[in-house]
Amino acid sequence: MVAYFVPAPKAHPTHTEMRNFLAGRLPEYLVPATFVKLEALPLNSSGKVDRSALPAPAAENTVRDNLFVGPRNPIEERLAAMLAPLLGLDQVSMEDNFFLLGGHSLLGTQLIARVRDAFGIELSLRSLFDAPTVSGLAVQIEALLVAKLEAMSEAEAERLLNTSTPACA
Repeated sequence: MVAYFVPAPKAHPTHTEMRNFLAGRLPEYLVPATFVKLEALPLNSSGKVDRSALPAPAAENTVRDNLFVGPRNPIEERLAAMLAPLLGLDQVSMEDNFFLLGGHSLLGTQLIARVRDAFGIELSLRSLFDAPTVSGLAVQIEALLVAKLEAMSEAEAERLLNTSTPACA
């Protein structure tokens, strides 16, 4: 769920502050995952909010708690490239929480399938709940890749290193 808001002059509420404020007043399932800051709400000719004119959530208009942290390794880079379009965002910080960006179990299942296809490993949906950030998932993916390599014979590992596969590209 997305909330659009126009802050008071000189107010700079964080994602956590807005979530906490609404969590004290709304049931959890109604608390928005994403907050989009606007200069003014678009109005139609009758003075009501023109929902069709509201912008889609994007990196430049979405309120977050952290500053943007870019990918620090190839796994984070590939994972962020999978996650951003899945969530309908231009980019995802390595420390952004998947669920606070609007992710849910169905999108999580799609992400896990993409990880399996891209890296050739089986990551559980529980992993996403345990580590809901790109950086946290990247650590788990790396551990699974290392375990997979360690379980290979020397000939299999050599063959893998000498061929271009999705897991090593």
